[in-house]
Amino acid sequence: MHIKQKQYEKAIEVLKRATQGDKAKAFMYNNLGIALERLDRVEEALASYKSGLLKGSGIAGQNFVRLERKLTVEQTAQNAPIDEDDEIDEFKEPSDPGIDSEEEVDEG
Repeated sequence: MHIKQKQYEKAIEVLKRATQGDKAKAFMYNNLGIALERLDRVEEALASYKSGLLKGSGIAGQNFVRLERKLTVEQTAQNAPIDEDDEIDEFKEPSDPGIDSEEEVDEG
């Protein structure tokens, strides 16, 4: 209910209490993960999704995998080396010299 109303802090508070007992249900961990993720508390969200997955929630597992992939893509993009000396090659039409084509180039 709090998640639908975008009251993520309240949802986290309620769901953390609900997941502390032995009667915690898998969907509670998934919902907790959703609220945490909406507040960019990514590591906590991953842990919550994983707990939901371990309790048998397929959707928590899907959310875990989705968020892991998203983080991997973001980290890869951030860590990609940038070579300041690299120049962009000029675009050449296929008939330009230097491009493999069926036309012969007269160099004489």
